[in-house]
Amino acid sequence: MSDQHDKSTLNALLSIACKKKEKVNQIQRLTQTQRKFISNEDIDGLLETIDKKDICIKEMDELDREFFPIYREIQKKYQSKELNGECMDLYEELREKLKSIRSALNKVYEEDRYNMDSIKDMQDKYAGGIKRIQQGTKRQKAYNQVSPIDGGIFIDKKQ
Repeated sequence: MSDQHDKSTLNALLSIACKKKEKVNQIQRLTQTQRKFISNEDIDGLLETIDKKDICIKEMDELDREFFPIYREIQKKYQSKELNGECMDLYEELREKLKSIRSALNKVYEEDRYNMDSIKDMQDKYAGGIKRIQQGTKRQKAYNQVSPIDGGIFIDKKQ
């Protein structure tokens, strides 16, 4: 393959990496928004944000499917030192962009872990409240029992 082809391939990879970085930033903003909804116990807002985040993740997966086959090809050329000076510079720029994406993803992961812990706390809180309501309902039924034959009399006519 020609140096021009390698250069255009690297530019395409850089373009995909930039789109991926934008998606990671969007996911990070959504994760921070989730934290606000969790602290306000806004379940509807939280669910809406989770749906938006899921869409972003699917879009990132699509970018990855496009990116990695091409990247492996260029990576082999880099390792075998087949890239010229300009392409080497583009490859190094791409690697820096990938490091930046990985760093941002690690931050998102940490924020997600915090959010998940907060959600578990909220679930425990609500589960405890529901359990108390159920126990209260059982106690109420125990004190307010209704017999099925209230005041009825059974007469056996056989003698």
